[in-house]
Amino acid sequence: MNKFSADVSQANTGFVKQIKNNMTAWRQIIVCPTDFEFATEASALTLATWTTAIKAPVASRIYPFPQAVSFENQSKESVYEDFSLAGSTFVKEGTIGFTMYLNINKAQANKLRKFNGRSCKIFIIDDNGNILCTSFDGTKVQPFSVQEIRIETAKLSDGSASVTTPVKVVLLDTTEFNDRGYVLQPLKATSAWNPKLPSNLDGVYDVTLSVSDIAAAGFVASVNIDSIVTTDESSAIVGLAKDDFTLIDKDGDVVSITTATDNGDGTYDIAVTIAAADSPYSFDLVACGSVSLTDIAIESTGAVAVTVVEA
Repeated sequence: MNKFSADVSQANTGFVKQIKNNMTAWRQIIVCPTDFEFATEASALTLATWTTAIKAPVASRIYPFPQAVSFENQSKESVYEDFSLAGSTFVKEGTIGFTMYLNINKAQANKLRKFNGRSCKIFIIDDNGNILCTSFDGTKVQPFSVQEIRIETAKLSDGSASVTTPVKVVLLDTTEFNDRGYVLQPLKATSAWNPKLPSNLDGVYDVTLSVSDIAAAGFVASVNIDSIVTTDESSAIVGLAKDDFTLIDKDGDVVSITTATDNGDGTYDIAVTIAAADSPYSFDLVACGSVSLTDIAIESTGAVAVTVVEA
């Protein structure tokens, strides 16, 4: 009972031949489940490992936020107590907090607000392409614990600048950064890649499905990014193959799709034998991690019904 330990540890301090510090302003966060980790440094330095985690099922998925256009340090200094006779003494360490300002459209801002109050951890990417992380054992690579993450009210414009969305973060345990912080440099890895390139650490896109021209021999399917009007060609998802789609009849049986011809505009001619007696069918994409596209990660917002009407 009432046994305490003093923190009297120390470490060697050689510095003349050390590599210069190149950490700089924080540019991006990647939100992770609280139990997320990479087993090794080598795994965390491999882009494919990050891509797999981005496309993972929702419960274990990581979420790269858009990159910031401005950064504001809001950390608080350590607390000391002043005494009239004995000077000052250390009370507690300061907190690490910051706000990133994102230049994103309203649809993206609405989605990010779903992270408000979420229990999570984060990796941090700085402007030199470093990945900032922590490790409890020196082997596993882990994100920082978060006390709070808030996507706040947009910073309105007076007409001289864009409207930006503030993302405020406060880290929970400063020792994760101060005492157990690590800096990974993917640009120096064997298979070098740059975390600053938005295409490398982009999130999953929600896409909507629709069907038309339904007949016994098949139908036309459209696949579009949900926040872009379908008349805008940038909304079209191209390059999908027949195995990227699923079709299930009213009894729950999987129906084999013969072909899915990509028309190059986000529409696909789906060749399949379907019948009114087995309608309505449920048409959807396969799970995000199983979609064949490599240039974009997509996930369906929900299956659509395919109903064959007897002639």
